Amino acid sequence: MKTRRIIGILLLVISFFIGCEYESYSEKSTGNDSSSNSGSSSNSSGSSSSNSGSSSGSSTGSSSNSGSGNTDIYEATATTVVSVISNLSSGTHTVKVTGGIDKDTLTDIKTALNYNSSAKVNLDLGETTGLTSIGNQTFYGYDNLVGIVIPDSVTKIGSEAFYQCYNLSSVTIGSGVTSIGSYAFYLSSLTSAIFKDTADWCYKPGGNFNAGKISVTDKSQAAMYLRDTWSAY
Repeated sequence: MKTRRIIGILLLVISFFIGCEYESYSEKSTGNDSSSNSGSSSNSSGSSSSNSGSSSGSSTGSSSNSGSGNTDIYEATATTVVSVISNLSSGTHTVKVTGGIDKDTLTDIKTALNYNSSAKVNLDLGETTGLTSIGNQTFYGYDNLVGIVIPDSVTKIGSEAFYQCYNLSSVTIGSGVTSIGSYAFYLSSLTSAIFKDTADWCYKPGGNFNAGKISVTDKSQAAMYLRDTWSAY
């Protein structure tokens, strides 16, 4: 009887320790799983947040550079040209303005060029209407203006209109222009001057030199003369 009791007690003790060990293992197992799942969930959330940020940044960047669908050519109107030029990145870009403009639009363009001096601008006004003249000293000293297309509606370019535009390398003179003032393109870097109307132009270098009628069909020669003084013949 004693032996049976002792054996029974031993079995109870062994069962007790086995149960405790099982509980301890279960708790550890549950804790590990919970921690692991929580970590995965957190990582997943972080990934998602990161992807969201990346997507948003990319979308915004593309939107600001869209222009007309080309990274180097931006379309604008009289009401949007300030915003377009002001937001250009550094480098050289063409800004093509369309629709009606006037002398106030030129003032707005100058304001934007002053604001964003790191952008080099090729200003294409060729498809605009309404502007009849470019006044004296309009773009005097704007060295971030690298090209200009003057619309056919313009009849007169004033004296020193593009004086000291050191980086201005190309100009297209609209067919309506009949007068270009003294030193309009003086101290520019013109290498190309295209005249839509090539008839009846004369070169007046000033001083005691006589005026001489010349051909403006050669754009490099025309550019050379434009860096001095022009007038309609």
